[in-house]
Amino acid sequence: MGEIIDIKIGLPKEPDTPHLTLQTLDNKVHIIPVSVFTDIISGKMKLTDIDDWEMIARTALSIVLAVSTKEAIK
Repeated sequence: MGEIIDIKIGLPKEPDTPHLTLQTLDNKVHIIPVSVFTDIISGKMKLTDIDDWEMIARTALSIVLAVSTKEAIK
């Protein structure tokens, strides 16, 4: 089971705020609002602004690879 490393009080601010729950390759669990990812994609925010960003990026790339090739790297 993953370890929950950080849940900010009031996040998400609204109960219906879409978020992603991501268990990283090192078994930590992150709950990240979708708006954070859209802000990163649009350039309003940097990936490096997220705690544990390197592991989140590695996990996201592993998921993309798994979906694209059906071969995940662990």
